[in-house]
Amino acid sequence: AVVSTQSTGLARVLPEGVQARGPKVSKYTIDLNSFEQNALPLINHSGSDVTIIVIDEIGKMELFSHRFKAQVMKLFESDLVFLLCTVPVYSIPFVNSLKSRADVDVIEVTRENRDSLADSLLDVLMKKISN
Repeated sequence: AVVSTQSTGLARVLPEGVQARGPKVSKYTIDLNSFEQNALPLINHSGSDVTIIVIDEIGKMELFSHRFKAQVMKLFESDLVFLLCTVPVYSIPFVNSLKSRADVDVIEVTRENRDSLADSLLDVLMKKISN
């Protein structure tokens, strides 16, 4: 098993007076090249083994990358990949389309369930994998 906790360098706050290059979300400038160079290899699945991939998060910033969106769709279409993704509560059309898929379980994180969530997620993943 390969595990990576690598940060993808998606966004940064630029010092005052520095010209931003790239899309912005709030005070953050998105470095699409760095993000794609780091993130896309981590979510690539080209083998024949069943794989679990965790994506934290599919949100506004990540979705500026068309290559990321295409790779995520490819993963959702694979029978060999099981995804665990965090997504925002607010509405984003691409995320909404993922959440509305018949093969997707949406579990909301709340104060009441956050401490037991790891066990719940593991149960869901194991049931999906064994089917």
